[in-house]
Amino acid sequence: MRRSLALFLAATLGAAAPTPATGGGLDARPELAYHRVKVRVVSTLIARGRADLALEAASQLALDAPEDAATAVALGRALEAGGLLEEAERAFRRAARLDRRDPVSRDLLGRVLLRLGRTAEAVSQIRRATELAPFQPAVWNDLGFAWMVAGEPGRAVGALERAVELDPSVSRSRVNLGFALAAAGRDEEALASFRALLGPADAYADLGLARERRGDAPGAREMYRAALRLDPRHGPAREGIARTEPSPPTGASGDAVGPEPSHETP
Repeated sequence: MRRSLALFLAATLGAAAPTPATGGGLDARPELAYHRVKVRVVSTLIARGRADLALEAASQLALDAPEDAATAVALGRALEAGGLLEEAERAFRRAARLDRRDPVSRDLLGRVLLRLGRTAEAVSQIRRATELAPFQPAVWNDLGFAWMVAGEPGRAVGALERAVELDPSVSRSRVNLGFALAAAGRDEEALASFRALLGPADAYADLGLARERRGDAPGAREMYRAALRLDPRHGPAREGIARTEPSPPTGASGDAVGPEPSHETP
């Protein structure tokens, strides 16, 4: 079993399985180095959509090195990719116990907790990740997202502004910042954040979606129409208008009556 798994992992890497080092070798523990390589292969398998193989490989690696935090993280990621969220939570918690200074396990644990609907716990774990890695934009982005899920857009803005400050080139953080600003009612700043990354039509469409999410259907339609004036074929804007158009009133018989003239500015 272990031999066949090692060969499979080596084939995935496109390299031969390692042989023991002989006198003068640079690595006195080649088995440890190869274990690290196999841990990285789990990530490759997940990225390729092979969650089944990733889980098989990670489970074996966890048996080989049960006290290794990086291995526990790999197992958690494979479990999450396979939809086994509660098992993934346990793996990430184990990783965090094995290496209390590792921000990755805390961040991944928080993200799984969000998916499980345990928002307060998720925020707590991701906040700890930002304390352990204060200069990593990805964890600040995840904290901002968690605050949004928690219904705290003001706090989300602060975390996402930090993410953008650390790395202005990360598109995900800029888009999330735009949605957080809009959720906080700061639409002009939200539009500016979207436009720093997107074309004008896309920026207006995203602001329309943000207004739609906060329950402002007329305001959403206004932004979707602005997007369509810039790009009449903009698909998301057309879909947004279709979603937010009020349903025609019905008469006593249930038949639809004629639509009334719109009072909105075209």
